Amino acid sequence: MTKSDLKNYHNRLYVEYRNQMHIVFEDLPEDDFGSYLESRYVVLPECIKKKPSEWSLFAFLHEIGHILTNNTNQYRCVQEYLATQWAINKAKEIGFNVPNEYINSYQKYIYDWRKLCAKRKGIRLPTEIELTLQP
Repeated sequence: MTKSDLKNYHNRLYVEYRNQMHIVFEDLPEDDFGSYLESRYVVLPECIKKKPSEWSLFAFLHEIGHILTNNTNQYRCVQEYLATQWAINKAKEIGFNVPNEYINSYQKYIYDWRKLCAKRKGIRLPTEIELTLQP
C-alpha cells in the first residue's frame, strides 16, 4: 500500500467519524494511540499525518472502535475484543486487508487482559473462545 493510499484511508476515517467523537493529534510517540470513552476522545500521534503506516491505520480503526462499541461497565478484555473486531470489520468494508501479524498481536493483548481480569476475580468472564477475533 502506498503512502498516498494510507493518507487517504486515514483522512477518510477522520472525516467519517470526526462528528461522532473528538479526534485529536498530539506530540506523542508513533505507537501511542488512545481513546477515552466518557469524553469520546481519540488521541493519535501527530507524526502519523506525515508518516502513515498500515499499523497506524489499524490502530486508528481500533481506537474508533472503542468509542463506538464500548462502555465503562465492560471488562477491559471485552472492550479490547469489541474494539478490535469492529476495526477488522471496518477494515474489510473500506478495502484494507489487515495483516495477520496485527490480528495476532491484538488477540494476544485481548487474552492478556482476560488473564488479568481473571486474577482480579472477574465474575462471568467470557471464555477465550468467546474473545477470539474473526478475521
